[in-house]
Amino acid sequence: MYRYVPFEEIDKNKWNGAVHYAHNGNVHGYYWYLKAVFREWDAVIEDDYQSVMPIISSPLHDVIYDLIPQLGPYSVNVLHSSRIKDMISVASEHSSNAIYPLNRGIHLRSLKGLKTIESPYATFMLNKEYEALSEQYDSDVFDAIHEESKDHLSFVSGMKPELLVDLSAFPAMKKNALMRIMYNAIQRGIGFSNGIKSKSNDDFLAASFFIASHNTLYEIFTMPRADMDARRLLLDLVIRNGAGKPMNIQLYDEIDGLEPMGFKKSNSLQLYSGKTLTRIKKAIKLPY
Repeated sequence: MYRYVPFEEIDKNKWNGAVHYAHNGNVHGYYWYLKAVFREWDAVIEDDYQSVMPIISSPLHDVIYDLIPQLGPYSVNVLHSSRIKDMISVASEHSSNAIYPLNRGIHLRSLKGLKTIESPYATFMLNKEYEALSEQYDSDVFDAIHEESKDHLSFVSGMKPELLVDLSAFPAMKKNALMRIMYNAIQRGIGFSNGIKSKSNDDFLAASFFIASHNTLYEIFTMPRADMDARRLLLDLVIRNGAGKPMNIQLYDEIDGLEPMGFKKSNSLQLYSGKTLTRIKKAIKLPY
């Protein structure tokens, strides 16, 4: 039922179909996304790709963990306890890594009896009109966004991936992976960038890259040490453009990334308690 499949034998189209139609699909599981990060990987596959789970057989470097906050198992079937544990069991036999970012669609009760460590994340729902969403900003943030002059700023979009990653001091390995992800997303029409620059010296004050997939805007890059006011304006722009759509935002800094807006407690802001699962000398990162 569950079998180990080496990278060269993975059917790309069936794999993408499994991730796309899975109840718990996300952008991180697509063939092109994984290939951009790892070049190659192996898999656990159930029957004719009803369920799939990427196995990262090569050593996972710390610098790319945040590019894969969650992976598999993905399934068009119910992710019950025995299915999850059987797939993890096969995966653990073929991976030398201690950490694996399990899918957020997996319920903790399905992993009962296994040790866990918390790892929080947050989402912000966009399914209301902009006026209702912006009312959830901190009052000082709301006033600053809507009342302060923006004449000294310029808003830009469509920046080249090379320009974006050079705004960071990331290692070359991470920069190259990010550029591959960005170019793939742009080519597929699901990736976009926004930035804010100072008119006085043309320096970037804030910049981000988002991928739209599975009713979610995934921020896979944000400029480190961005100007706080510019970061707020950038996030407000994304929220304004996405308002009223059945989508949510997941930011690069999954908890801290929301702080600039000072969101009030509401039904739109969902906070979750993530877990790192330890299983037979194998640590499985469960980020919800």
